[in-house]
Amino acid sequence: MKSVDTNSPARQAWLRSIQGLPTEIPEGFTIIRQSDFEKSAAWRAVFVFAAIVIGITVFQPEQAQPPRSTYRVTT
Repeated sequence: MKSVDTNSPARQAWLRSIQGLPTEIPEGFTIIRQSDFEKSAAWRAVFVFAAIVIGITVFQPEQAQPPRSTYRVTT
């Protein structure tokens, strides 16, 4: 479905001014500000740690259960 909003350029300019971004997008740019959060060392360390924990959990052998007694002990 094609959008027929006639006020979309004005609305986008208004939102950009509220967010502190330039109202006009420079030629050749589609994204003015892009987060570099995904590129940080802390983010990668969290993913590596999570992968290690998941790997240990998946590949860890089951714990041996103590043998159950076949008789009832009463005192």
